[in-house]
Amino acid sequence: MAAARKLTQGTEEYVEAIWRVAESGEATIKDLARHLGVAPPSVTGMMKRLASMGLVKYSPYGKVSLSAKGRRLAAAVIRRHRLSERMLTDMLGLPWEKAHEEACRFEHLITGEVEERVAERLGEIDTCPHGHPIDISAADKSIPLTEAKPSSRARVAAVGDESPEVLQYLSKVGIVPGARLKVVGQEPVADGPMLLEVAGKPRALGRQTAEKIRIILESEAKAR
Repeated sequence: MAAARKLTQGTEEYVEAIWRVAESGEATIKDLARHLGVAPPSVTGMMKRLASMGLVKYSPYGKVSLSAKGRRLAAAVIRRHRLSERMLTDMLGLPWEKAHEEACRFEHLITGEVEERVAERLGEIDTCPHGHPIDISAADKSIPLTEAKPSSRARVAAVGDESPEVLQYLSKVGIVPGARLKVVGQEPVADGPMLLEVAGKPRALGRQTAEKIRIILESEAKAR
């Protein structure tokens, strides 16, 4: 943790971005540029720097992946980010749709001591407000909502789209971590919305949003 704190905010943001785009796999320069909202040449320049620091594996015009050192840093940054989100929602009462953007600032500011004090105060909390594990190495049995078959019953595990407008809508219709739902089917057109039943009410959800909602099937939940 102490070594990670000597790194610049930009370095931490890039390592975190690689994890968010590719997790343990590989990311392209184009994907990272889109995720970060910057020009591809800027990403290429940073990849060369991160490679020289031993944080990524990168070859010119190739793909990027985190090294073991890079994964450790990503885990530390994401832990601080998700703890910050919990602090903002659970302690300060900030709506979950605002937590991600604010936590992006906090994650680079809090010290190791503050991080541990926040974790202590939160107690037995192992996910962020959006349902993602605070420890990114935690086992994950969830699947995308789009993979569930009709008549499946499931519990919402996490929401991957953290944009404010999507989170506000999902909150309004009750699709939040911990909520239970039933998959009714899909509209019979190309890329038609998924039809769900949430708290006894019919809901339709676009596939692009549904792909970013992680669920635990009822059979899996019982097995756990």
